[in-house]
Amino acid sequence: MASKASVSTAPVTIAVLDRGWVFVGRLTRNDDGIQLEKAACIRRWGTTKGVGELALHGPRSSTVLDEAGTVIVPASSVICLIETSEDLWKGR
Repeated sequence: MASKASVSTAPVTIAVLDRGWVFVGRLTRNDDGIQLEKAACIRRWGTTKGVGELALHGPRSSTVLDEAGTVIVPASSVICLIETSEDLWKGR
């Protein structure tokens, strides 16, 4: 019997971190902070209405994402977390 690829049920989330870092990925939390799987650094938002526009409408044509794999972030570095729709972020 062929094995099925695992699919994460963690919510797709935009994480705004200290020092200007902004990532999008599948969020899990632990006692020490957060982990984002299938993460990408949002290098250029490509929006006219800020990061909230990305959360509400997904990446724009001029959004630049840098693939980052799994990102582990200490709780002290998290500024805010913005949940977004999985449908808007295909491949995350």
